[in-house]
Amino acid sequence: MRLSFWLLGACAWAVAALAEPAPLVIRGAAVFDSEQGKFLPDQTVVIRGGRVERTGSTDRVKAPRNGRIVDARGKYILPGLIDAHVHLTGILNNAHISGDEVLPFYLANGVTTVRSAADIIPAEKLLVRYAAEHPERCPRIFMCSPAVGNYPPIHPDICWVLTKPEQVAGYVEDISQWGITTLKIYANCLPSVARELIEQGHRKGLVVTGHLASYPAADAIDAGIDAIEHIESVSSFLCDNPKDRHSLNLNTAQARQLVAKIAEKRVFVCIESGNGDCNFSISGGRQGVCERLRALRVCFATASIPPVPLIIEMIHQEQPISVS
Repeated sequence: MRLSFWLLGACAWAVAALAEPAPLVIRGAAVFDSEQGKFLPDQTVVIRGGRVERTGSTDRVKAPRNGRIVDARGKYILPGLIDAHVHLTGILNNAHISGDEVLPFYLANGVTTVRSAADIIPAEKLLVRYAAEHPERCPRIFMCSPAVGNYPPIHPDICWVLTKPEQVAGYVEDISQWGITTLKIYANCLPSVARELIEQGHRKGLVVTGHLASYPAADAIDAGIDAIEHIESVSSFLCDNPKDRHSLNLNTAQARQLVAKIAEKRVFVCIESGNGDCNFSISGGRQGVCERLRALRVCFATASIPPVPLIIEMIHQEQPISVS
């Protein structure tokens, strides 16, 4: 009887071992170290069960006996990119394509996570479900509410109109049940409504972000906003000529105070390449801009469908003037 149990146990172990895929061993690549901000040469990465088990210098990391070896000399490995501002439903609807067609393009371009910045909720939820069921070809999706603003809605397909602060609590209670992680304030949102959105959103544990125009960035930061979408949500309040985005002036006391406030409150600023965020000039040239902005928490996005390698180009263009 004991022998039978031993044989059954041995067989079960053998079956489990055969069912588990062999570890993946990537050898000889240059690996980007995000803490040091540089590529480390001749590294080996061991991946088991879809997770990085260990990484280190090739001469120190031993490959598992049953590992599948990939010679990556002359190649580069970096963490999955995050496209921090996408609209998956409205743009897809206008293009007459569906999420299952476009989501694999993100993964193909190294984008493993996308953050919605306002979408049609039921359609967005279907995309989230589809992506979770097909992780081998889809990025993770973090859901966002529709863009909350005043009447008339700027983009009726992805906007939600709230005209009074008293309407906010019920709206947040309802929309949070969809599983969103972000609540968005839009450009024409009334300041009184925006303040209530920040308060009610935080009560639900949501990240509150804003594409700001009617609600000044400084006031939103004082109210506790977590993130700001589009550089124009900051720069439009700092232009010598409010009607000319190319008159941005970071040398004024107001600009210094606002940038310092963003840094102090650790508010994220999301810069998108696909929405003209990189298309502005600065009064007096760019000298000293790096010193003004290096303390900010900046994230990047394409705001485009389908995704393209512009993400990398945009990071290269923006990084020298935005982050240290």
